[in-house]
Amino acid sequence: MPQKNIETDSLYAKIIRGLFYALFFLTPLILWTKTSEVFEFNKMLFVYLSTIAIASTWLLKSVQEKKFTLRRTPLDIPILIFLISQILSTILSIDPHTSFWGYYSRFHGGLASTLSYIVLFYALVTHFSDKSKSIANLIYTILVSGLVVSVYGVLEHYGIDKDVWVQDVQNRVFSTLGQPNWLSAYLVAILPIPFLSTFSQKNRLYSYLYGSLTFLIFITILFTKSRSGIGATVIIITLSLIYLLYRSIRSKKKIFPLLLLSFSLLLSTFLIGSPWTPNPGEIQKTLSVGGPLLPAFEKYLNQVGLSSQLKPLDTEKLSDQEKWQVDLESKGIRVGGSNSMEIRSIVWKGAVELGKRRPFFGYGLETFGYTYYNVRPEEHNLVSEWDFLYNKAHNEYLNLLANAGLIGLLSYLLLIAAIFKVFLTSLIKEENPLHTALLLGFISILITNYFGFSVVCIALFFFLFPAIVISSNEESKKEMSLKIKFPTITATLVVFFLLYFSMKLFTTWSADIAYAGGKSLSQYGPTYLSDAIEYLTTAVKTNKNEPLYKSILAESQAQAALYLSEQLKVLEASTPAQTKDKFSIAIDEFTQAALTNSAKALEMNPHHTNYYKSRAKVGIYLSSIDPVYYNDVITTLLKVSELAPTDAKSIYNLGLVYLNMGKNEESIVAFQKAIDLKPDYTEAQVRLSSLMNPQEKE
Repeated sequence: MPQKNIETDSLYAKIIRGLFYALFFLTPLILWTKTSEVFEFNKMLFVYLSTIAIASTWLLKSVQEKKFTLRRTPLDIPILIFLISQILSTILSIDPHTSFWGYYSRFHGGLASTLSYIVLFYALVTHFSDKSKSIANLIYTILVSGLVVSVYGVLEHYGIDKDVWVQDVQNRVFSTLGQPNWLSAYLVAILPIPFLSTFSQKNRLYSYLYGSLTFLIFITILFTKSRSGIGATVIIITLSLIYLLYRSIRSKKKIFPLLLLSFSLLLSTFLIGSPWTPNPGEIQKTLSVGGPLLPAFEKYLNQVGLSSQLKPLDTEKLSDQEKWQVDLESKGIRVGGSNSMEIRSIVWKGAVELGKRRPFFGYGLETFGYTYYNVRPEEHNLVSEWDFLYNKAHNEYLNLLANAGLIGLLSYLLLIAAIFKVFLTSLIKEENPLHTALLLGFISILITNYFGFSVVCIALFFFLFPAIVISSNEESKKEMSLKIKFPTITATLVVFFLLYFSMKLFTTWSADIAYAGGKSLSQYGPTYLSDAIEYLTTAVKTNKNEPLYKSILAESQAQAALYLSEQLKVLEASTPAQTKDKFSIAIDEFTQAALTNSAKALEMNPHHTNYYKSRAKVGIYLSSIDPVYYNDVITTLLKVSELAPTDAKSIYNLGLVYLNMGKNEESIVAFQKAIDLKPDYTEAQVRLSSLMNPQEKE
C-alpha cells in the first residue's frame, strides 16, 4: 500500500512538471485568427487554463497525501505585499470588472492574471525543487519554443505570411507574438541563456548549437526594428561579454570563440542594419543621392559642429514619392509617424498627472484607457497618433503609478529588489551560468518594460525566472503544510473547481469569437447586418458581463433600423399596408434595442469614452430616421468632451452635428475650439472657413 501512494504522488508531480513544459513551450506560439485579438487573448486564456490544470493537480496530489504542501521562499513577503496592493486597487477601482479581468483587447495586467502568475510561481518552486533534470528540461523547453518563434520570424522577414497580415511584417516582424516590440522583448529575455551556454558546454556540438541559436535569436531581434528591444539587446550582450571575459580570464580559457561569436553578431548588425545604423544598401543609396549617412544621429552631430553628410542631397536622383516627402519636410510638414519617444513622453506626462490625482491606490488596475483622456496633454493632438486609443502608459512603472498608485508602484519595486537579492545571493554562493543568464534576462525585462508594458510571455518570465533559481537552491527548503481532514469532499470540490473554471474559460473564448465574427460582418454592409446581429446577440448572451458586446450590438441594431427605414421609403405605393407595418415595427424594435443596449453598456462602464462615442454613433444612425435623436448625440458628445477635454476629434464631430441641425453659430464655436486644441486640424479649418466665408464655398 505505501508503494502505491509513492507512485501516485510521483505521477501527480510528473503531470505538474509536464504541464509547465507545455506552458513554456506553447504560450509564445499560441494564436487564433477568429478571436477579436489574435495573440494576447489566446495566450492569456491558455495561461489561465494551465494555472487551473496545475492548481487542480496540485490539490489532488495534496488530497492523496492528506496535506497541502507549499515551499516557502525569500519572496513570500514581497509577493504578499504586491498582491495586497493589487487587491486593494481592484476593490477601489472605478471599474472593478476591468481591474479584475484586464482591459478588453489587452486581457492582461488585471488581478486575475497576477493571481495566476503567483500560483504558477509557488507551483514551480514546490514541484521543481532539487529537480535539476526537470529544471534543465524546462530550460530546453523555453529554448525550443524560442527557436520556433525565431525561425518563423526570419521566414516572416522573407515573406512567408506577407499576404496574411495588414501590417508590413516583412519590414518589422512579430512572428507569433503579435507586435515587434513584444517579440523583441521576449527574445532578448531568453537570449542570455544560449549566449552564456555556448561557452559553458564541454561538448563542442552543444556549443555550436547554442551559438547558432544565439545568432538566430539576435538577427530576429534586428528584424523587429524595435528600438527598445535592440537597445536592451545591446545592454544585455555587453553585460554578457563582461561576464564571459571575466570568466575566461579567471579560468585562463581561450577567448577566440567568444570573439568569433561577437564578431558574427556585429557583422549581422552591419549587414541587416538597425534603427540607428544603415545597412550596406542604405549606405550605397545615400552615397549616390547624398544626405546624412547616420540620420538618427545627425541632429546630435550638428550640435557639436559635425555631420555624417558627405555631399548635398541630389533631388534629381530621387523618386517622385521621395521628392514629395523632401518637399513637405522642407516646409516643416511631418511625413510619416511621429518619433515614438516624443509620443511616449506625452503619455508619460499624463500618467504622472494621474498618479498625482489619486496617489495611494490609483484609479484601478488596467483603467488607464479610461482615465488618461481626462488628463491627456494638449500636445498629444500634434503627433501622428493623436486620435489613437491609449490603454497603456507604455511604461510599466508609470502604468502602475496611474492604475495602482504609489502603493502599487512601491510594492512592485520592492518585489523587483527582492528578486535581485535572490539572484545575487545565489550567484555569490555559487557561480552558475544559468542563474547569471536568467538574471540578465530579468534585467532585460526591466529595460523593455520601461519603454513599453508587460505582456503574457514577459510576465511569465518575470515571475518564473526567479522561481527557477529558487528551485535550484538546495539550502532553503522550508515548507508550509496544511492537513486535509476531509479528502473525499476536497477531491470533489477540486474536480468541480476544474470543470467550472474550464467551462468559464471556454464560454469567454466562444463569446469573443462570436463578438469578433459579428463585428467583422457589420463592416461589410447592410446585407450582412442580420448575421452580424445574430453573432453579437450570441456574444451578449454568452458573456452578459461584457459591456463592449452590448455597445457594438447597439451600433449594428441602429444600422439595421436605418437600413430598413431607407427600404421603407422606396417601397412602391402599391405595397400592402401590412408589409409596411412590418417594416415600421422592425424599425421601432431595432431602434429601442439599440438605445437599450447602448444605455446598458454605459451603465456598466460610465468611464470609457469609447462607449459614449458608440452611443453617439447610434444616435447619428437614428437621427437619419428621426432628427430628434440629434439632441441625444449632442448630449453624448458633450459628455465625451467632459471626460476627455482635449479630445479635438469629439469637439469637431460635435460641430458637424450642429452643422447638420442648421445651428451654424454653435458649429463655428465647436470648430474653433477643435482648432485651438489642434492647430493643424485641416478638416476643422476647412469647415470653419466655409462657415465664416460662405461666398468662397463652391
